[in-house]
Amino acid sequence: MLSEPALTDALAHPGVRSRLSAPLAVPGERPGFISLINKQTAPTFSAEDASALQAVAAYAALVAGQSMVVTVENSLKFDWLRPRGQDIDFSYADRLVDFATSRGLRLRGNALIWNDWLPGWLDRLSKAEVGAMMDRHIDEVVGRYAGRVQSWDIVNEPFFPMHGQAGGYRKGRWLEAMGPDYIARAFRRAALADPKAELVLNEAFTEQTDEIGAAIRPLLHQEIARLKAGRKLLALEYEIQPQAPAGIELMPAGASAGPYQVMGSRMRLSMSLLHEDDLLGFLDDLQDRVHALLYVRRCSIDRRTGSKLTNGMTPQLSAECEIDWITLKEKR
Repeated sequence: MLSEPALTDALAHPGVRSRLSAPLAVPGERPGFISLINKQTAPTFSAEDASALQAVAAYAALVAGQSMVVTVENSLKFDWLRPRGQDIDFSYADRLVDFATSRGLRLRGNALIWNDWLPGWLDRLSKAEVGAMMDRHIDEVVGRYAGRVQSWDIVNEPFFPMHGQAGGYRKGRWLEAMGPDYIARAFRRAALADPKAELVLNEAFTEQTDEIGAAIRPLLHQEIARLKAGRKLLALEYEIQPQAPAGIELMPAGASAGPYQVMGSRMRLSMSLLHEDDLLGFLDDLQDRVHALLYVRRCSIDRRTGSKLTNGMTPQLSAECEIDWITLKEKR
């Protein structure tokens, strides 16, 4: 149990920016003194400064002892991970992720893709390069913490009608380069990087009763409906094997990749369809949106009979595919 002076000292540290989902008060105790809150009703902390967790033992004990879920305030955001260029620095984020996982705390990643607070160097890239940068960023960050970050704010606060953009979207480089489709693209990419993570579209102001809240709520509803629609795949399951050197059969006879190593990840897809065109369209979309070469090893389609799904639609076909996800890695 933390004493009140220790708690006060912990929260007073200049590196600490904590937010509670429950007030720091317990019936029968003085306000600001945590003593009897159990793990079932524990508050959620947002820890902004990893140095505070390391430097202030009382603060670290407070977060570990009184929390079930930790959300990261800044250190997983794009501008913190890539402040000066495309090279990524995980050192700061690693400390927070290691802190949470070593203490058995669930972790919420915030925020993967956001149109605010982007570094200036991103403005110097072409639209195509910005799209490839977003794909790479999601692959590297979500992939690195797969299994340790249980949920992600994939796209943060996509709407801000006051910016005057068509559709009420928040202005920024992601929107400028890819249009509103950057949202669905980010979700698809993150789902491939960590199929087990909970993927969240996070929006602010929706609970407000003022004109801002009234403007954003219908926009958010429309975007969620658009994300759900996509391609008419009635069910989709997939698994991706770890990346490994690709087989020689993928290289033309006598061909060389020069200073690069050809790498491949085997992806297995199982899906329920209404029509064959849905599979072809899905594969076309996948190739258009990934920063890699897709080599389809096999695809088989069988006619099926079965009960209707919860949406009332009856699958007519089932498909099984094996696809190699081919990329180049610089030799060391």
